Amino acid sequence: MPRPAGKPGAPKIHHSYTVEEVAKLRGVHKNTVRNWLRHGLPCLSECKPLLILGRDLLDFEWNRRRVRKRRCGPGQIYCVRCREPRYPILGTVRFIAAVAGAGRLSASCAHCHATIFQRIGDARLERERDIWGITPSKAKEHIGDSDQPFVNCDFKQE
Repeated sequence: MPRPAGKPGAPKIHHSYTVEEVAKLRGVHKNTVRNWLRHGLPCLSECKPLLILGRDLLDFEWNRRRVRKRRCGPGQIYCVRCREPRYPILGTVRFIAAVAGAGRLSASCAHCHATIFQRIGDARLERERDIWGITPSKAKEHIGDSDQPFVNCDFKQE
């Protein structure tokens, strides 16, 4: 049996859906789909039942994601709590190397003081190292590579 094309749960571009089917497909309430119709989701006709083309639904969702996307400027990290790119508090930025050519930044948001994270490549890190005031730290390969190993034993030294 051949595998079905496309992502599971994704609308098929050549199918038409009712409001209820779109709500079930996207896991939202019917009123949410009706709000989408008021905000620009095209439908085939104004008579009942309203039919929505899968192609139109995909385009509408793609445009909504594109409009809501926020690009981070130099020295900014996206804060999930604020839902905006924010500058981190200076002195809280840490770089943790993960693999060759990439790593992770960890800092505190200057606006809400939440911990913010961002994956970053070496090229961007080199460009913005002075802005954040960080120096790269080598990732620990193994537990035994730590500077101060933890010894959990009952032996008493005399």
